[in-house]
Amino acid sequence: MSNARYSAYLFFTLVVISIALPVFYYSSLPDQIASHFDFNNEADGWMNKESFLVLQISVTLLLAAMFFAISFFLPKFPDSAVNLPNKEFWLTGGRREESMRTMQNFFYWIGNLTLGFLIVTFQEINSVNLSGGDKISSNIWIYLIIFLVSISFVIIKMFLHFNRTDKSI
Repeated sequence: MSNARYSAYLFFTLVVISIALPVFYYSSLPDQIASHFDFNNEADGWMNKESFLVLQISVTLLLAAMFFAISFFLPKFPDSAVNLPNKEFWLTGGRREESMRTMQNFFYWIGNLTLGFLIVTFQEINSVNLSGGDKISSNIWIYLIIFLVSISFVIIKMFLHFNRTDKSI
């Protein structure tokens, strides 16, 4: 299985998990749940569990649709709409198709990281509400840092990949 296929399968698996988790927890959650937390990790916003379920699923579907649409339609974009280093080299001749597959793979990885971050964030929110507490774990900050570092890594890796030219391949 190619790396691009692996990232796409992982993406769709994470979409399913992102939708299944709120449905799984729905019946166990209290009617009013803490849904927003301040910088001290204390709850400062609440909503009913129906609205929270709709919010979780809507955010997941919106992000999934956005990342899928970008990856799906990217090869159909004209070269003038694509911005990457050494564009003339990467989008000419036989390299265009492979370049588009590579960019699709990078976009799926960014989507995977984003959905993964959402899963752990919503899991933390569910845990707080299931335990009856009103303070989210400070692990959420660690998850945020891991997410931002990971996204930065993927973007830098994509930039370095396309920054090469025929002399460095």
